[in-house]
Amino acid sequence: APQPSPAAAPSVQAPPQPAAPVVELAAPPPQEAAPQPAAPPPAPAPVAAAAPRQVADAPRYAGDGFQSPQLAEKGCISDNLRLPAQLGAAAPDSVTTRIAVSSAGQATTVQVMGQVADPRIADAVRRAVQACEWKPGLDAEGKPTALWVVVPIRLTR
Repeated sequence: APQPSPAAAPSVQAPPQPAAPVVELAAPPPQEAAPQPAAPPPAPAPVAAAAPRQVADAPRYAGDGFQSPQLAEKGCISDNLRLPAQLGAAAPDSVTTRIAVSSAGQATTVQVMGQVADPRIADAVRRAVQACEWKPGLDAEGKPTALWVVVPIRLTR
C-alpha cells in the first residue's frame, strides 16, 4: 500500500516586517547672522566757525514797544512800480507783501502773499519795494533791528 505521504506541515510564515524607516537628516536651516548694530556715523569733522549770517539781525515781528519799519519816502513804491502793459485786467487792484527790513534799512526779502495771476506782477512789486529806502524798525530800547512788516500795495494801471 502506498504510503501516505507525510502531511505537509503547514508552513508558517512570519508576518512581514516593515522595512526600517529611512530617516533623512536634512542639513539644519542656515541661521541668519544676528544683526550687528550699525557702526555709529563718524563724528562730523570740525568746521571752522564760519561767520553765520547774523542771527541777531534775523527779522522778527514787532513786539510790544517796537516800532515797525517805515518807507523813508512816502509814495516810493508806487513811483517805482512798473507793471507790464500786457497784463491789462490780469493785475489785481492790490497785493499784500511781507517785507524783511534789515537794521540798516534795506528790504532784504520781499514776499507777495497769496497768488497772483502772473509772476511778472510779483517780480515788479519786489523790484519796486527793493528800490526804496526804509527806516529800520526799532526794538523796545530804540535800537535799529531787523523786522518783518506787512504792507498792502495798491497796483495802479
